[in-house]
Amino acid sequence: MDTLGYTHMAMAYEESYGPLGIRSFEPSPHCRWQRVTSAIVIASLLTLAGLTAIVSSALTPRNATPQQQATGL
Repeated sequence: MDTLGYTHMAMAYEESYGPLGIRSFEPSPHCRWQRVTSAIVIASLLTLAGLTAIVSSALTPRNATPQQQATGL
């Protein structure tokens, strides 16, 4: 309902005083596609990192003692 009210006010203003001169903002389809793709990639990477941490912690024994790695130099 708010949108209808704002549209009605804008139409009444334009009838009384002239055009508002507001351009509608429509990003290009290419720009929108890049943003959607970027958001999907970022969400996928965060999900993969979270799942990797969960699996890693699940596979680590609870009572294991840390061991030093052997350096073969």
